[in-house]
Amino acid sequence: MTTAEVRELLVTNPRARLIDVRDPGEFAAAHIPGSYNVPLNLLQEHGTESRAEHGDPVVLVCRSGMRAGQAHSVLDGAGLNDVSVLDGGLRGW
Repeated sequence: MTTAEVRELLVTNPRARLIDVRDPGEFAAAHIPGSYNVPLNLLQEHGTESRAEHGDPVVLVCRSGMRAGQAHSVLDGAGLNDVSVLDGGLRGW
């Protein structure tokens, strides 16, 4: 999703979740307000425990989009359907 699309989603659906998959140090240095930090390695270790128990859209964020793309594959494999990646990552935001 583009930055404009994500910003619109956050306005139209306040239940949308921004998940930042960078390391905690990177997240502490800079992040999108309201985002949650769930590092990629934790998603990879516990991805099968993730369940689509809600219909809220999830947007994955990292620095450039690479790790968020990997996280998308993990969550897609776990059955989460409404998952997107922020194009260009935090740099694009």
